[in-house]
Amino acid sequence: VAEVLRAKDRHWDNVITSTEDTLRQLQMVAKVSGAVSDRLSRQYREAVFWGGLGLGVPALVAAKVLNDKWTGSRWIPAAFWAFYGGMSYGIARLLRAYCSQFERLQVADLDTYFEEAYAWYFIHVDAEDLRVRWATVRPRVASILKAAAVSLAPLPRVYEWEIKRIDECLEKDIWYLRLLAKLLRGGADGAPEVNGEKGGTSAADSSP
Repeated sequence: VAEVLRAKDRHWDNVITSTEDTLRQLQMVAKVSGAVSDRLSRQYREAVFWGGLGLGVPALVAAKVLNDKWTGSRWIPAAFWAFYGGMSYGIARLLRAYCSQFERLQVADLDTYFEEAYAWYFIHVDAEDLRVRWATVRPRVASILKAAAVSLAPLPRVYEWEIKRIDECLEKDIWYLRLLAKLLRGGADGAPEVNGEKGGTSAADSSP
């Protein structure tokens, strides 16, 4: 009966805990999806560079030879360029298929990106809670990436400074919200100190 009567007092604690968990999940989604997007962007740039180089250099050489030195029938250059255009189209389709296949492989290998993004925590601290959270977040990350069906490379990413703001919110704002919730419960006497003073007189007195 006492626990039931305390349910209203525990409400804000539950809300704050839910908010903290949501922020940590958002942070994980941003880190992993951003790492995948960066890897795909590099792969796309490499494919475009080498494909353009492989098609552009022969085209320049052929243009110089056919325009400056060719003295034979005029239909041969036209046939060559028609053939070259068809070959370029085929190579472009092949590169697109290669990039799409590479993209699917990265989405299927999200665990590797998670391990790399949180490698420091696995080395220096016990990070089993991260693995538990990842089990919840992984389907969401996969859904987000699969929803961008055309290409993941231009997928908007969350920048590092924005992720650091999430860290700051988790370290400072969540703590402050828990302090306010404790004050609302009437536990002012046991509230932590803020700037060297006991929190508990009012929320304004304890604000950072």
